[in-house]
Amino acid sequence: MRINTSILFASCLFLVLPACDLEREPGPHESEHGKILFWSITEDELVWGESCSDREQVRDSLSVPQLQEDSFLVYQLSEDGESATLMDCTSTDPGTCSVSAADVVFDVTGNTLAADRGLELVSIADVDCEIAQQQIWTLTDAGETLEFVRDLHLDLQGDECEDFEAWLRQESPNGQGFVGCVITLAAQAEFYSARQP
Repeated sequence: MRINTSILFASCLFLVLPACDLEREPGPHESEHGKILFWSITEDELVWGESCSDREQVRDSLSVPQLQEDSFLVYQLSEDGESATLMDCTSTDPGTCSVSAADVVFDVTGNTLAADRGLELVSIADVDCEIAQQQIWTLTDAGETLEFVRDLHLDLQGDECEDFEAWLRQESPNGQGFVGCVITLAAQAEFYSARQP
């Protein structure tokens, strides 16, 4: 099932399939270089930071997704093991996998996979102001488990942003807006398999 992440989170494919118990030391390992790794999501949590507007219409319009238990996170390690690429698959058969439209490439350092997708600007209708968003992905490979954190940092850019932020803070029950907002999607996953493409 493909999760639609709307304007904020890049799409990522997660598959609803049974889990498989495998013993594994913290990686990635040299024997996994070039392979596609499947991780089964076991739990997740979406956290809106204290500086984020809690106006219902605003949060609904952002369409920030949550993951599903028993779904999968998939990426392929490079041949040299120095990077990994997020993948879309329709099953745990590597032949069904392709590079994700999310265009997320991780740098691999020790047991950590990290990606900074840079700054993206999203227009706000009828206002000379854009939402500046930066996605930072961090995966920590603990062997049989994986910790997944995706932070979305929000700011505003444009001539009318100061007025828009002031209006949004006035309309929000918690008195917050977009500036300084960080939305965190955190998940835990279990290792499923590492397979040749």
